[in-house]
Amino acid sequence: MVTDQEEFKNLARYQLLKPSHASTLLQNQKFNLGDRVVFVKDSGNVPIASKGTIVGIEKNNIDVVFDCTFMGGSTLGDRCSNYRGMTVLAKWFPSK
Repeated sequence: MVTDQEEFKNLARYQLLKPSHASTLLQNQKFNLGDRVVFVKDSGNVPIASKGTIVGIEKNNIDVVFDCTFMGGSTLGDRCSNYRGMTVLAKWFPSK
């Protein structure tokens, strides 16, 4: 099993996304229900690098059920357990 640390060990600096560049570089992505995503904004309610699954799409917003709980999370209208859901701007997720 490869750990997150091993996964990033051999990456060059240019291969990493700086969070402040995310809104510019990621604004034209297309998402589908069920896509796996990683949150890249370095401030706000969702912790940076949180992984989740898209469960809803509307214009520039996506509903994501995250793998781990966080204090700002919701139930997305009873579509997930407490503290795991959030509606966020699509530009904060690189597509996988």
